Amino acid sequence: MNILVRTGVLAFTGSIILLLPFFSCATGIDDALNYESKPVIAATTNVQSFTIQDIINKLPGALNDNGVYTSDSASKEYKQLDNDPRVTAFNKENFGECKTFYLYSYGSAGKGGFESVLRYLFPENEDQKTNASRGIKNSLTYLKESSQGSSCANREKYIVQIKEIFNAVIQAAPMILQEKQRLVAVAQADKIQKQEQEKARGRIKQQAEEKAKAGRQALALAEAKGREERSKKIDACQNTNDYKLYAISAAINHNQVIAKNSRLEIQRQEEGAKISGLVDKQVMYEMGNRIAGVNRLNKENFEIYKQLGGSARNIESVKDLPDPCEL
Repeated sequence: MNILVRTGVLAFTGSIILLLPFFSCATGIDDALNYESKPVIAATTNVQSFTIQDIINKLPGALNDNGVYTSDSASKEYKQLDNDPRVTAFNKENFGECKTFYLYSYGSAGKGGFESVLRYLFPENEDQKTNASRGIKNSLTYLKESSQGSSCANREKYIVQIKEIFNAVIQAAPMILQEKQRLVAVAQADKIQKQEQEKARGRIKQQAEEKAKAGRQALALAEAKGREERSKKIDACQNTNDYKLYAISAAINHNQVIAKNSRLEIQRQEEGAKISGLVDKQVMYEMGNRIAGVNRLNKENFEIYKQLGGSARNIESVKDLPDPCEL
């Protein structure tokens, strides 16, 4: 290690240089014996302290819609003041470190007295007002007689401070109540407006549903009317000579197909008999009757066909006609 001497100060090189920021020398034995650590200076914050007017402006949120203060009446926003750094700054600005005077601080006499002031100003009934008055007296008495210790050395000053705060709130009570009434009126107006808007949306929805229902009913009616009209047209068409000629032609050709298929079945039976020597007499009987029956029917049908103006010279030459009633 190299040691350099300059004007009585030792300068060290090498890795020891890292210790310099933490290294200090006593000027003498007395300093060493009586050394006390320097107080840690808290970092300053940029939190803007509430004023008493700021707190007064928040108090309408502590009341219910009837203008009464109770432990459960405060709005969520108002209850959040307990943890608001601006309130903390207000407390320290007015009462230093004497926390028993703090407003919005759990368990402090200052908070209890402040809440008693609010119950006194905005009571639910006369009994509550009377009890609140006693609560204010008890809180102030406790603060006067029990606030001890170095943090509360300025107790008399803090008593004056807290009375001024209480008095400012008492002076502002009519305006606080008036503002609460205004807020309630605004909220009620907003509620009525939302209800009217909801009703309007309901009417629009109902009208749309009724319109859609009317549309479906009109469509169903139109479809029913269309079916009825088509049915009437078909009925009227089927009473015409053209349709009757089409129908009788179709019947003749259908019967011709039956006769042809029956003949083919008889032919299959006969060809099978050439091999086996046997035929199914029941089948031959049924096919023969079927041929005889359709031939008889077609003779009658052909007469009708001719009466309707059919142009074929014989049954075999009757052709299928297009359906004149097909829509």
